Amino acid sequence: AAGAGGGGGEGAAAAAAGPPGGGAGAGAAWGGGYGAQGGAGGAGDAWAVRDGSEEAVPEDERMPAWWQRLGHAEQELLLDDPPANFTCPITYKLMMRPAILVESGESYELGALRRWLRTGNRTDPRTGVAVASELVAPNHQLARAIRDWCDERLAQEREEAGAGEG
Repeated sequence: AAGAGGGGGEGAAAAAAGPPGGGAGAGAAWGGGYGAQGGAGGAGDAWAVRDGSEEAVPEDERMPAWWQRLGHAEQELLLDDPPANFTCPITYKLMMRPAILVESGESYELGALRRWLRTGNRTDPRTGVAVASELVAPNHQLARAIRDWCDERLAQEREEAGAGEG
């Protein structure tokens, strides 16, 4: 079924740590991570391996477990021309972990938004409007919509591939 995924949070360490990159008062907004929309697995997702090293990847840079389970060809298919409302205004790529800049209500890829704020920017990246708060919250509704679109796109591709074989 489209949108079906594993439950669970991103592990006890991530949940206990609060929001990626810190931020006073934001812990409640982050809760247990992205598990609510089926985008994360269990505690095994707490660390990722990049280029064969055991180097820790910051939480806001990790890909959700559902994305990691996809094959390279499936990922490439989904990254090729996604709907505009599912692309990050900073990276122009499909959002995997959409997050809301709470003060403006605009959504961005979590890692890109945290980098924007960490480098001292105090404006909304899309609108340019000044923001006083760095409070960021996961956009679970958008994450579910993106995940559903990915599931539907992959199902469509499999159907087309199956029809071509017959």
